[in-house]
Amino acid sequence: MNEYTKIETIFERDTEGTKKLIEDKFRNETVEYLKDNPWVCTEKIDGCLQSKTKIKTEDGSYLTIGEIVENDMRPIVLGLDDSGQIVPTKVIAVHKNGITDNWIRIRFSRRGNGNKGNYFGTMLCTPNHKIYSSGEYREAGNLKVGDKILFLHEQTKLTYVQE
Repeated sequence: MNEYTKIETIFERDTEGTKKLIEDKFRNETVEYLKDNPWVCTEKIDGCLQSKTKIKTEDGSYLTIGEIVENDMRPIVLGLDDSGQIVPTKVIAVHKNGITDNWIRIRFSRRGNGNKGNYFGTMLCTPNHKIYSSGEYREAGNLKVGDKILFLHEQTKLTYVQE
């Protein structure tokens, strides 16, 4: 079981001894403002990518993980829906997980895919980072040589060799 840091409650507490939550009395004016909107709570997915890892946004531009985290951004990026289809997905939270030297290097290739040719790449992530492989999310540390992973690559220009 993973242990997470305590999350601050959104409600005020009774200060007269019982310390019970007072529903509908919010501790934060932003939460008060948003109280009538639908909320979605999700589990924090463990794992990290290197801060220089590029993430493709809905408009086709790229941001690095570092830019997103350092600027506390909530961009629309490309993600996966429940059926494994690539869809625009809003970043709903960012986490500074600290410094680690426990990285896994994943090398991948895509060979002879139509007019895009061969592609070879490398990704660094922590062993507990979830990678989409064969229809499910698996921890990177559990991947084996030959496992297929989902990787979005769009070549936008020819290399000098291809020209």
